Amino acid sequence: MNNFSNVSYVSSTLTLQGFDLSPENIPPAFFFATLGYIIILFCNLLLLITIILNKSLHEPMYLLLLNLPINDLLGSTALFPQIIKDLFLETRTIQFSTCVTQAFFIHIYATAVLFILLLRLPRCRSLITNTYCDNPSLLQLVCVNTAINNIYGLMTVAVCQVLTVGLIVFTYLQILIACFRNKRSDTRSKALQTCATHLIVFLIFECLGLFTVISYRD
Repeated sequence: MNNFSNVSYVSSTLTLQGFDLSPENIPPAFFFATLGYIIILFCNLLLLITIILNKSLHEPMYLLLLNLPINDLLGSTALFPQIIKDLFLETRTIQFSTCVTQAFFIHIYATAVLFILLLRLPRCRSLITNTYCDNPSLLQLVCVNTAINNIYGLMTVAVCQVLTVGLIVFTYLQILIACFRNKRSDTRSKALQTCATHLIVFLIFECLGLFTVISYRD
């Protein structure tokens, strides 16, 4: 009952845990965060403009490639401006609506439907135990049982993983069969190199995703 009685008094302003940097480390952190964001913007916009303006690249493979810079721009724009602002102003506060918006766009490429379940729950805390807002951090503000959200989140991740890995395995098998049937060695070599690069990137993404899920289950 105490938790519910305090819900109405929870401020709409949240506090981020922040990086806990010393004063002398804030300027270089601000510089590298800003530089990193500028590089991300430049590279992704360059890739987008190149594919859009070059008609020879208007093919299925390159059109699918458009998803990568678009997702990167959404995720980085949701993350970096808030971090840069906090470093520049030396503040750790953020409005709840802004925090939810940031978390939504960080998760939009995967499981942003999760926020429908999150927003229905009452809050009794205002400290975000992270340097930015995401779904697990927002769940820690809730003062009621979040078992449904956790189960739904894990089921969503599991289903997405099964579908994604299954589709990739099926695609690789089809590529390998086509490669071995092709008599041209240069074609096989080029296809296998492309697949190997994609596989390495996918494995890195999977490892990072697994680490993130495990870190929130401690």
